[in-house]
Order: sequence, then C-alpha cells, then structure tokens
Amino acid sequence: MWNYIVYSLRIRRVEYRIAELPIFLIPVFLTITATSELLSVPFWEGLCVFFFLFAFGDLLNCLADRELDAIYKPQLTEAVQGIGIRGVVGQSAFSAIFALALTTHLSWQMNRWLLIPLVICGLVLAWAYSVEPIRLKGRGVWQIVFYWFGLFTGPMLFTTMLFVPWPAWETTLVCVSFGMAQTGTILLNTAEDFSEDRQSGVNTVIVAVGLQRGMLLALIMTALGGALSVI
Repeated sequence: MWNYIVYSLRIRRVEYRIAELPIFLIPVFLTITATSELLSVPFWEGLCVFFFLFAFGDLLNCLADRELDAIYKPQLTEAVQGIGIRGVVGQSAFSAIFALALTTHLSWQMNRWLLIPLVICGLVLAWAYSVEPIRLKGRGVWQIVFYWFGLFTGPMLFTTMLFVPWPAWETTLVCVSFGMAQTGTILLNTAEDFSEDRQSGVNTVIVAVGLQRGMLLALIMTALGGALSVI
C-alpha cells in the first residue's frame, strides 16, 4: 500500500507543483478586487481543477514514455510498472473526471459555461502531447504550441475566468507574454536532452530545428516574453 502511494505521487511529478503555482496565482492577483476572494469557492475549486489537469498530463506522459524512461528516468518506469498500466489509466481517468465535475459545478454556480470547453481543451491537449498517433511531444514546432497555450496561456485564462466573465486585455497580454517567456525557458531545459531525444527518435523542437537554432529560438522567446510582461 505504501509503495502504491509513493509510486502514485512519483508519476504525478509533484516536484513540479511549486513551479506551477505561479501559473495559477499570477492571473488570480491580476483579477481579484479583494483578498477575501482567496477564500472563495471558485478559488479553491479552481485550484483543484488546475492540479487535476496537470496531474492528468503527467500521468499520461509517464505512461506513454515508460519504455524511454526505463533508460534515462528508471524511477518513473518503476512507478508505472508498480502501479500497472490499468492502474495508471484509472488514475488518469479519475483526474479527468474530477476536473470536469468540479468545472461543471463552478460553471453552474457562476453561470459561466465557457469554463467547461476550456477544461476539455486542456484535457485533449494533455492527451495529444504524449499519446500516439498525435504525440505533440515528437512533432517538432507543434511542441511549442502545446507549451505556450497548453501549459501556460490556456490555464492562466481559465484561472482569470474564475473571477470575471472575460479577462481584461492587460491580463490577456500578461498571460500570453508569460507563456512565451516560460516556453523559452522550457526549450532551454529540453536542450539538455538533445542527444538522448535524437537517439531515441523523438522529434522535439530542439531536434527538429537543431541545437543552435533551438537555443536561439528559446532566447528570443524568453527575452520577448519578458519584455512584453512589463509593458
């Protein structure tokens, strides 16, 4: 039982949660008008939806990459094997169902039904990133689209709409520019796996455009995104 819990936490990549919190909190503080809203149902249910969505993506990624991870990240493959494929699929389904259930409740409570298609879009993108036949992770520049919108801009716009019917243009600009800067940062991180991904036949952005061009693209996105954020 203890091993099952440890394995379940491991494939949820809980070490990423600290880095993901700003994605949720930045649009919150740009949108709320009183600190009392931090105690509201939309804040806490929205935070749960947010973490369920990211857990869904992490679970699918560990499942889809279990053979590749056996070489470079054996602890993740060990966790998938310890839980079993059915177990990981079941946990992924649980995360998706609860994300949709909480979002439906929020939409009904606030009469803000656009939240549901946003979450469905997030689930589809998370699935498409890791799972064949789409697997955006290995589709070259399409990986950027997922990072920019699927990891950052989309979730930030969702968070904004927990408090207002539609985000202000200033908030939208911050979401877009923050997503651009963070995507550039992730590209720099993926450059570390260049040799590993190329040998494994994973056509990431860095593999598709080459290491030098990929690093230049990452630098441009990080600098431009950072500059737009402070306008």
